Amino acid sequence: MKPTIITGGAAGIGKETAKLFAGRGHRVIIADIDENGADEAAAEIKTSGGTAVPYPLDVRSEQEWGHFADWVRTQFGPADILVNNAGVMDLGGFVETTPTGWQRMVDIDLMSAVYGSKAFGQQMIDAGVHGHIVNVAS
Repeated sequence: MKPTIITGGAAGIGKETAKLFAGRGHRVIIADIDENGADEAAAEIKTSGGTAVPYPLDVRSEQEWGHFADWVRTQFGPADILVNNAGVMDLGGFVETTPTGWQRMVDIDLMSAVYGSKAFGQQMIDAGVHGHIVNVAS
């Protein structure tokens, strides 16, 4: 069973994507900063007969991405699919959004996809895996 990673998989689009892949026989790794939510989503998938593992990940950290990619390779082999789904949108207008809020959105919505694609893309290349990386924007 090849690993399929879903970031932001504790809720919303990510959770539904994780359920879809698990329902098709994939081993789903739910990576989310919300550890309790990831645990609950994985438990829900397992109850439905799927295979899911939660993993606490702050997608803003390139270093955490490196550790996560190493963990996946060691535990399950090279990744087959990465869905970069984690994202945020701070409510408020352009002018009202603070520089800190903008940086948070850039770090989560953009840089996390860069970090994840680099870490798992390299893993796929090194292992000769013809995998897929999907970047979600909503």
